[in-house]
Amino acid sequence: MERDSAAEYFLGLIDSAMAALKGDGLRELDPPSRYIVTTHPEEGPVVVAGHVIDSAPVEEEAQVNEAPARTAASAPSLARGLNALLEDCHSCPLWMNRNERTMVGQGSVRPLYLFVTDRVRQDGSFLMEAEEDFFRKWLQGLRLDVRKEVHVTSVIKCPSVDDVIEDGCEVLLKRQIEVLKPRVIVTIGSAGAFLASGDGDVFSARGAVRQYHGTPVVCTFSPSMVMDDYKVLRRLVWEDLKLAAGIAGTLDRL
Repeated sequence: MERDSAAEYFLGLIDSAMAALKGDGLRELDPPSRYIVTTHPEEGPVVVAGHVIDSAPVEEEAQVNEAPARTAASAPSLARGLNALLEDCHSCPLWMNRNERTMVGQGSVRPLYLFVTDRVRQDGSFLMEAEEDFFRKWLQGLRLDVRKEVHVTSVIKCPSVDDVIEDGCEVLLKRQIEVLKPRVIVTIGSAGAFLASGDGDVFSARGAVRQYHGTPVVCTFSPSMVMDDYKVLRRLVWEDLKLAAGIAGTLDRL
């Protein structure tokens, strides 16, 4: 490790240690900082900037990010192919609720983590606005590169107010998993917990590594559930996220 990068790494460790002392593993009190160290001609190494790590909403992340094995041209093709599967699905009346904003998923096409929410909304988002703030903090707490390591989708693929999981929705989710090949799936909410465990009770489904068509699954609570019982559930969510990090191979970042 070069001297400047070692200094940056050391400062990052201090940042993480301070968060741990505050009991802020999810980085809800202080967002993580990234330090840049440069060499002054006369004074030697100095910190010239410390700024918040990019926390752009997942829905703004480019869908063309790919693992090194993929070419830039193949990534958008994969994204278009997955969305085409959704557009071609007419297996239930919910297809009539789709609009130009409805997408099958958003994020990297070769993610480490596939986060699965309950449903997609009319505006194309997978979480309510208030929930997105919590979700970003979870990603920051995991210290993930959102553009390269995260994909977000939903169990129920078309806008709906019901919790019914149609057969077509599960077919599409299975196909996404086959194409994206995530290291771990994290379900956030009751619909994903039901698919992974046969029980929509997240309390029952969480705390164990499950399997969904050959991929490890960790079930946890949705941000809206956490907001309703913050003191209890935030600790359980962090335990679940650390379990997922162990599977994904990113636990050493915490």
